[in-house]
Amino acid sequence: RLRTNVGDGLRNGLASGLASATCKTLLHPFDVIKTVEQASKTKLGMVQAFKQVSAESGAMSLFTRGLDVTLIGSVPSIAVYFGSYQFFKKTLSAHMVCC
Repeated sequence: RLRTNVGDGLRNGLASGLASATCKTLLHPFDVIKTVEQASKTKLGMVQAFKQVSAESGAMSLFTRGLDVTLIGSVPSIAVYFGSYQFFKKTLSAHMVCC
């Protein structure tokens, strides 16, 4: 039974980590634009920040600028969080007596 719970935890952790990587990758360009807007000395809108990033580094930099750090920080933590949640939920619920 414990072996099944470990497998469920690992499977859930892997799925959660991949989902986190996908989400972070797809939403990263908006985060880059937001950061450029906030760091600008003049008030920039979303379109102006996009144009500035594209002119300086190219449009693909929206997907590459800082993405590695974001993924290194979020993917393992999400995978461990949800994987351990699934493992302990199954393990502890098997030992609990209800009503």
